[in-house]
Amino acid sequence: MCNKTYKTPYGGIGNLKTHYATHLKDPLDKVVPGKRKSQTVLPSASFNTNSTEVDIPDEPQILDHEPSCSKYSKVQQTLPSMVMNIKSTESGTKAEKITNAIAYYICKDNVPFKTVENEGFKHLMQTACPLYKIPSRNTIRRRIDDIYDVMSCKFKKSLSKVNFIAVTTDAWTETMQMKSFLGITLHLIDNFCLISRTVGTVELDESHTAQYIGRTLVETLANWGLEKHNVVAVVTDIEKAIEKTQEINTETNVKSGGVPLLLSKVREIVKFVKKSSKANDLLRKYQSIKGKKEGQYLKLILDVKTRWNSSFYMIERFLKLTNYISQMLLTLNFNAVPEMLSAHELRCLKDIYSLLKPFEILTRELSTEISVMSSKVIPIISGTRNEVLKQDPDIVIAIHLKIKLVEELDYRCGSYEQTPLLPICTLLDPRFKDMHFQNPLANSKAQEKIVQMMDSDNIVVNLVSRQIIAIILSR
Repeated sequence: MCNKTYKTPYGGIGNLKTHYATHLKDPLDKVVPGKRKSQTVLPSASFNTNSTEVDIPDEPQILDHEPSCSKYSKVQQTLPSMVMNIKSTESGTKAEKITNAIAYYICKDNVPFKTVENEGFKHLMQTACPLYKIPSRNTIRRRIDDIYDVMSCKFKKSLSKVNFIAVTTDAWTETMQMKSFLGITLHLIDNFCLISRTVGTVELDESHTAQYIGRTLVETLANWGLEKHNVVAVVTDIEKAIEKTQEINTETNVKSGGVPLLLSKVREIVKFVKKSSKANDLLRKYQSIKGKKEGQYLKLILDVKTRWNSSFYMIERFLKLTNYISQMLLTLNFNAVPEMLSAHELRCLKDIYSLLKPFEILTRELSTEISVMSSKVIPIISGTRNEVLKQDPDIVIAIHLKIKLVEELDYRCGSYEQTPLLPICTLLDPRFKDMHFQNPLANSKAQEKIVQMMDSDNIVVNLVSRQIIAIILSR
């Protein structure tokens, strides 16, 4: 040995073990790459507390690792221990991605900012990402404001490259605070893709006149760098043709009867059923007798007066459940039970349903946001008009409704064939061509316009090409 002296003031033998293991190494041992070499070290002495003797085993122990007590030893941490030593992921790329995902979730699903402070959300995040520190509602609000600033600047830049846009507006009243708002949505085509973006929800603090709403719309569009010449169409709420089926008393000048009166009776029954738990139980009971199971029971639908489609859905569901509703109303003995519709009123309701069905299909077809519908406008309007004309109601109220629906459709959509864009789109769509044109003159003008557009673009159109176009349009 080296005969060196080592002090152990606290009774430890770590330095001595390390030194002893170093001198036990055989200089002739070969080092094999990739293989950890075993080391022979002095075993730990076992001390007897009742005696001064030290019991040392006869044979040394063979260890496959360096002693951890040495200041020269370097033990690599295992992956579980390293992960457990991480306290949190308050910063970094992973934390930024999670925070942005939370902001996207709040905006996409329209949930309040306080969601991040709810116990259920905290439990979810603790289970999914235990080391993530959930930001406060104020932090999320500031993050969303920052994202909005970036996205609005990006959208303004894209709007500067667009020549034409369409605008849809909708006004409503928030019933909790009794405030009115105007929602403004832009629709444009970018790289052959239809894009819709809401650019404003403006509070209306004056009377909802056409001048005030128009001025508000122009100011909002100006904030996004758009002028009047960029807007090709503005779509807003329109007066319902249903109300025009009412009769006006010449003496009192008060409207009465018609479709609104019939719908009000249906609406009263629906409200009664929704408020009465016993009525709902009976409605489910009678459906179960007919073989329906839990999860298949149908409920009545209450309409929203500002959206006529909801009135159609209310009528449709009411007609499906007519037999069950009649049994339910006869079973109940309440004083406030509304009267069931008569057989005459039910036949009228079925005629109204048949007249409104084509308009419900039209609404769904033209309300898509994932595809361009310009070529389908004229064919769908023509098909809707033809379907309404095919109906043959025999009740006065339904007959008046049919007349008013056709009049309103012609008044609002009859000039679409005279517009410069829609006829061209319809002619160039191989599904429709000129089959649905009501006005032959408009059809001829649109075909001439297509040829002029091709000539103005310096495209060589020879006689054969013109014949091909004529054949396509005539098929």
